[in-house]
Amino acid sequence: DQYPEQASYEISDDEGNIVASMSFDGFSNGANFTDVICLPNDCYTLTVSDSFGDGLCASYSTPQGYIIFKDFVSDVILFDECDFTIATKDFCVGPLSAEVAGIYPSCPEVADGIITVVPSAGEYTYTYNWSNGANTASVDNLLAGDYQVTVSDGLDQLILDYTLINGNSIVFTASNEGLGSLRAAATNGCSMDTISFDPGLIGDTIYLTSEILIDKIVHIEGMTTFSTYISGNEQNIIFQVAAIGVLSIESMRLLDGNAASNGGAIYNQGQVILKDLVLETNTENGIPRAISGEGSVLIKGDVKIK
Repeated sequence: DQYPEQASYEISDDEGNIVASMSFDGFSNGANFTDVICLPNDCYTLTVSDSFGDGLCASYSTPQGYIIFKDFVSDVILFDECDFTIATKDFCVGPLSAEVAGIYPSCPEVADGIITVVPSAGEYTYTYNWSNGANTASVDNLLAGDYQVTVSDGLDQLILDYTLINGNSIVFTASNEGLGSLRAAATNGCSMDTISFDPGLIGDTIYLTSEILIDKIVHIEGMTTFSTYISGNEQNIIFQVAAIGVLSIESMRLLDGNAASNGGAIYNQGQVILKDLVLETNTENGIPRAISGEGSVLIKGDVKIK
């Protein structure tokens, strides 16, 4: 360039830290300069500036200049411009990689699942080809099922598989309420959901401060009768099944349900299905009682009342 002192560049990482920079002040007009910069595998932003604002190839500039940045390994040109005040280019160093994450559909047969692929490194010009025809990094309105995406950066490509499962609920906290609780899963879940328990809850007891209302079809599946415990804490019943509700429950212990009337572990006005269950020390007004109410009860496995 005729005015090299006006040109400079810097390279910053994804946290904004400048990892390389250079000003061409002091270079003679029309001089050629080549440099090799070694960067760790990461993603970066190249910023090239011309302080006068006419770039390096103005018509009155003799000679006209240029700045070229390219990947030393692949020989791919990352930047080759001359008409700019400030120009930026995002790029990554290292082999192409990607991670896939999904949000499961809220209910069976409801198309509200989401899958997102997050690529990194490679040449940073990514394209996407999904098995359902989409070509964006994130796809939504998905039913449960198997999906595949091909991510390419122009040099390499990755083929990634991801499975969205139906919107069944997993209890991962022994808290009475809140995200991941049994109450939230039973109350906010979809009809015909299967509620299961994270293995981290083995041996824990879920103490309820009030009964859980079942007003749809819900299947609750514990881990074993000796490792999944739900307690009314001698203060309240555990489940109240509405007339329109169906509660199928297996492989757990229901303990210490109590109420002055309509007591026991379950107050049933709908339908209850029991399998491999222990109902222990449940009462109504101080009298042992496991289940109350006028609903139907179907026993399908080993059920013990203590």
